[in-house]
Parts: sequence; C-alpha cells; structure tokens
Amino acid sequence: MTNYVVTEYGAVEVPRPFRTADPLGSSAERTGKLSKGYRKFSPEFREEVARMVIDTSRAIADVAREYGINETTVGNWVRAYREKHGEPEEEPLALPERARLRELERKTRELEMKCAFLSKAAAYFAAEHR
Repeated sequence: MTNYVVTEYGAVEVPRPFRTADPLGSSAERTGKLSKGYRKFSPEFREEVARMVIDTSRAIADVAREYGINETTVGNWVRAYREKHGEPEEEPLALPERARLRELERKTRELEMKCAFLSKAAAYFAAEHR
C-alpha cells in the first residue's frame, strides 16, 4: 500500500511509518518476567550499608551481593555517606616526601627482584642435589 500526498507540484510518495516496536512484543511480555520497579530503601538502611563498607573495609561488591542490591547503588550510598560525614582526607605529600617515596619504591622493587632470583637459585640447587 503506497500513500501519496498531492501538492501543487504533483503527487509525492510518502514512506511507510517506521516501526520500532517488536512485532512479537517485548522480551518481558514473552518471558512473563516483568521488572519489579524501583525498590525504596530507608535512609537508615542506606547509612547502615555504607557504614558497613567503610568501617569493615569490605568490598562494595561483597556487601551488595549480601543484601541483594546493585553494586552501583551501594557505591553511590558510600560516596554520599563520605560526602555527608566529611571523612578527613590525607594532605598531599610535599615535594621532598614524594621524592623519598619514589626512592623507597625503587629500592623495594630492587629487593623484590633480588629475593625472587635468590628463591629460584635456592630451588635450583636444592633440586640438583637430589
């Protein structure tokens, strides 16, 4: 079926309307699983969950899984709790402290490489004498 619109310049074909709907229905309609909608949580519960993450140093993902809540939601609650309660932030390091930290990190890397080498050498010589 073709539609035409008559103008002063003649007949112009009008394209069929673009269909965006799924002809079989949405996947929720097909599967019978409809979303629950938004869940409401009390401010006390939100604060309790955020404190659990902060005080016990547990991962946000673990706490979210335990309560059956989305990780992003718990992360937002933790961020809001920290903003509200103003956790003291560490002051940035001064220039000499940063230089000393870089030097100590370099020494740590060197010592870790030496330790790994000596462990491998000890294992090699222990296996050789058997």
